[in-house]
Amino acid sequence: DIQEQRGGEAAAALQSHGHAALFVETDVGNPKHLERMVDRTVEKFGRVDILVNNAAIVDMRGSVTDETPERWNEGLAVNVRGVALGTKFAAIEMRKSGGGAIVNIASVHGYLSAERHAIYDTCKHAVIGLTRQSAVDLGASNIRVNAICPGAIVSELAEEIWMANEEGAALTEAVYPLRRVGRPHDIAAAVRFLVSDEAAFITGIALPVDGGLTTQLADSVSLSVEATLKSNKPTGKPNTPSMREYP
Repeated sequence: DIQEQRGGEAAAALQSHGHAALFVETDVGNPKHLERMVDRTVEKFGRVDILVNNAAIVDMRGSVTDETPERWNEGLAVNVRGVALGTKFAAIEMRKSGGGAIVNIASVHGYLSAERHAIYDTCKHAVIGLTRQSAVDLGASNIRVNAICPGAIVSELAEEIWMANEEGAALTEAVYPLRRVGRPHDIAAAVRFLVSDEAAFITGIALPVDGGLTTQLADSVSLSVEATLKSNKPTGKPNTPSMREYP
């Protein structure tokens, strides 16, 4: 993360629970930072077994005719090149110890496109392509590379806004076949599976963790939203469960 104080606090919290943890301030748009992150990890732990490429610039709204060269450079540097170079530096170390597992956090925006998301959608399509290509190149080194494509995820930062807007939450949830959006632990559980030995024969996939969002037709979505509006919802809290401890 680029937030040094919060990163340090996260590492300290893990250490207080008996886990070994290291925070390295890292701007993934800076190749030198990525290399330093891997080097510091090797210094402390002796090897690299797992890499999760999670950092991204999310708030990039604009059409292809609106976006500037500077914005394209910024988005591609963090959301695509950062994933590629993170993979590069980690894979070099993984080869030394006999293999490893890499998970790239893509998005449902890598499958489908949204209005005025030119840079973000392009980047997430690219992450899926990079995942598949890396899986082919690195497979002989026993390095598995997979992607996860989250739907809407209500994080701690969005919790207060989400719970306060009952109508907006109900309509958003109606779009999803499971009638809820995701929480961080939904993504964490998928990452944990893909980096585990249980997934030892899985590489090159882009796994939607999206409550079924990408499986349904648009007319199905419109019907579920219409039904929600007619049922006099919202009443009470959103259907999406509150934050809970990670499993």
